Amino acid sequence: ALQGVPLRLEPLGARVRTGTIRGGRRIELGDVRLGVLPILASGEVLDDAGQPIAGARVTLRCGALPSGRANEMAPLRSLATRCDEQGRFTILGEAPPAACELLAEQDQHFDATLPLQAGAPHRLVLQRAGRLRGRVLLPDWLAEGAVSLHLYPYEEARKQDTRAMRLSRRGGGRFNLDMIRPGRFQAR
Repeated sequence: ALQGVPLRLEPLGARVRTGTIRGGRRIELGDVRLGVLPILASGEVLDDAGQPIAGARVTLRCGALPSGRANEMAPLRSLATRCDEQGRFTILGEAPPAACELLAEQDQHFDATLPLQAGAPHRLVLQRAGRLRGRVLLPDWLAEGAVSLHLYPYEEARKQDTRAMRLSRRGGGRFNLDMIRPGRFQAR
């Protein structure tokens, strides 16, 4: 650095269209001009109790139309990051020419998405997953694997959250159901 001149480190990058590169084909890109990358998306990832989630992965997914269905939007792996200790993230780059959304993921949490608003701050809230553990005392006269534990949500609209597990005497009748969405359930 020059004496008396502060050193400024800014991320540089460029977007270059290459077209389809086929085997044996050579493409000359010419001069590629680097520029300071703008902030495409920034914000924070919190859990449903308002606590920051350090290390959560945030990925930009783009497609023709966001529909809410899984895998409809393709992730742009080069535009992904992890949150810092305060749950904050920044993704640098130019806005893709398609509708995009941010996807936040972390173990023991349910994913969350938000439509991308380029340059605006985003707050993604992940629901913490519940866990149900215990043991059912199985009589000796029952056939092995003849008993199942079923967990049904009270709300009819949440049928997709129904869970089931076969119990065994070999396993001591123990059960462990992970990744349960918050809500009221009935076990049978």
